[in-house]
Amino acid sequence: MSRIVPRLPVIAAGVLSAPFVVFPLVAGAYIAYSLVADDWYRDMFGDYGAKLLVLYVLYAVGIVAAAVMSAPRFRRFRGGIRLVAIVLAIAGLIAAGFLENEFWDDTDRPFVRGLLFVPFILWALVAGIARLRRRPKVSP
Repeated sequence: MSRIVPRLPVIAAGVLSAPFVVFPLVAGAYIAYSLVADDWYRDMFGDYGAKLLVLYVLYAVGIVAAAVMSAPRFRRFRGGIRLVAIVLAIAGLIAAGFLENEFWDDTDRPFVRGLLFVPFILWALVAGIARLRRRPKVSP
């Protein structure tokens, strides 16, 4: 029995997108802790910290939703689960755009523009590979 999605693209996409999930969640946990535990931080950066917390969590969850959507069995999921995954992936893409605008200005960019969209592109490529391999072979 052959696999629909080859292991190498899935492993590569998982390894390459893992830091894009872990770092925002760690940063979000730190921000949440600071908002709850530190009065000075809450008074000084409360609104901005809450905004970043929401963006980080939506971004990380969006990447996980994109990975779920690339699974071959995603087509078999019920309507509600599929809709939630699609909405979360779109929310993650929107959060990536907001984070790009928040941190990368024209004068001081530590990373290349568009870097936050890489995990979404990787999982779209995995889904495309799975779709190509599912296609029936045409006989001559």
